[in-house]
Amino acid sequence: MPANQEGIRVVVRNNDGEDFAQEVMDEAQAQAAAKAARVTTNHMVCIDIDGIRMHRWDRARYVGENHWRRADPDDMEILGPIREVRRG
Repeated sequence: MPANQEGIRVVVRNNDGEDFAQEVMDEAQAQAAAKAARVTTNHMVCIDIDGIRMHRWDRARYVGENHWRRADPDDMEILGPIREVRRG
């Protein structure tokens, strides 16, 4: 890969606010990895291509729910641990 390209990465932010990145070979692999990362222990999943955020999903913060929505990659991000809301 040329020095000016960063490649394709799936970036996951867990509920404790820690980011983890996984390098992948192509966009199909990135979409599959992003889908697998959309679980209740995470609250944001992104796909970065050559250092530019192209896709992003955020999870609803209700305890026990795993509802994800597509978000604008440029929307404000929650940094640090998140608080989850309990619905009664």
